[in-house]
Amino acid sequence: VPTNPEPEVVLPTGIQLKVSTVNMIIFDSHKLNATVLPTFATNKTLTWSSSNPDIVSVDSNGNIKAKKIGSAIITVKTSNGIQKQVMVYSDVSSIKLNISNATISQYGISETKITATVTPNIDYNLNSSMINYSTSNNYIGLDKNNFKTVAYVKNSPSSYSRTDVTLKIGRKKAT
Repeated sequence: VPTNPEPEVVLPTGIQLKVSTVNMIIFDSHKLNATVLPTFATNKTLTWSSSNPDIVSVDSNGNIKAKKIGSAIITVKTSNGIQKQVMVYSDVSSIKLNISNATISQYGISETKITATVTPNIDYNLNSSMINYSTSNNYIGLDKNNFKTVAYVKNSPSSYSRTDVTLKIGRKKAT
């Protein structure tokens, strides 16, 4: 009586991912495609995980979603423990600064309001540690309040002085 031999088990030896870094805009989704190597491996099951699911989540099919500003490492793993990682950055798409008075001085208008317009609108998704305003010299001071900031004359320069005010959120900035 002939017996049927057990089918040969072929273990995964690697994972092929087409990307090592993904830059996303907050609230967007993206699909990560992974291929188990060799392609004729017996068990091609993959598991996905995120180092920071509050920032970037991943489902069982490799679909990622940018939820907040920040970064996360997405790991994909085979049934026998082989893994690959993708660095995912979640950011805003643009920042625009609106200034009510472009010129301020100690002799006239001494302060100006700076309002930031951030796309997409993420006001509720930020904490103050994610927002960084700075100036290019010490003649201007800033009263910071998230997207509404007041720049004021702090010191009196002896001559005209230009200063840049920069707002940085995540990896994006506007001056």
